[in-house]
Amino acid sequence: MAKIKEQNKEAFTYLALLDPKTYGFNAMEETGKVEHITSNFVESFNHWMDELRFMSLYKPLDGLRTRLTGAI
Repeated sequence: MAKIKEQNKEAFTYLALLDPKTYGFNAMEETGKVEHITSNFVESFNHWMDELRFMSLYKPLDGLRTRLTGAI
């Protein structure tokens, strides 16, 4: 907060009026501290598309089309 006060007094005044739990990561509850959330869907999709990822443009698009439509 001291650094913020040096840089911008208006920001310091605004933050001083708020509960630190609303903006300060260190003031949050222990159970709520998460720096990274991974979506299982995205992880699965990335794994599913991995073999198509490094092909030329047409092949991954066609591969995605066939996978999404269920065609083999």
